[in-house]
Amino acid sequence: MSSNPKSVGPDDNEFRALWDRNFGPVTSYVGRRVYPHQDRANDLVAEVFIVAWRRFDTVPLPPEDLPWLYGVARKVVASHFRSVQSRLRLVERIADDLRGGTDTSTSIEPRIERALEQLSEVDRELFRLICWEGLGQKEAGLVVGLTAKAVERRLQRARLKVRHQIAVSVAPVTVISTSSTSPHHVLNEERKVK
Repeated sequence: MSSNPKSVGPDDNEFRALWDRNFGPVTSYVGRRVYPHQDRANDLVAEVFIVAWRRFDTVPLPPEDLPWLYGVARKVVASHFRSVQSRLRLVERIADDLRGGTDTSTSIEPRIERALEQLSEVDRELFRLICWEGLGQKEAGLVVGLTAKAVERRLQRARLKVRHQIAVSVAPVTVISTSSTSPHHVLNEERKVK
């Protein structure tokens, strides 16, 4: 990864170019992770770009600058959640109850959400980076500090785990007719379902 060869802060044009290229994607990334608390998203995005300003000499050149900013954003968001975790959970529960549902543009189906919760934090983040942010495996690996091959292996295992969790959450219904079905046949059918 190549870095900008500067030892001091950026000039306004350099930083403005970084901002213009990446503000939208970084804002979307942060917004999806702090939903429904969009009021906090702007402050967190500002923190990401403050880090970029302070560490401009280590910001990679395009196109690797966006994954680098996602990595910073991931740490900023994680720090935010650590500091307000219990209060945020309570606010989210109350907000969900008051809304009476979820907005499909920023949330996912509950079975999938429960299945993703069974994954490690890194595997969940990989899913989000690839599915929500549209990154490739190499770029997602840069964000979480893994090689593309490691991302591929983790995603393969995670997909299997998610599919299994979703399948388990939908219990199959077997209709049994008592008149013509032998007990042996019913047991064999139940084994096939499992």
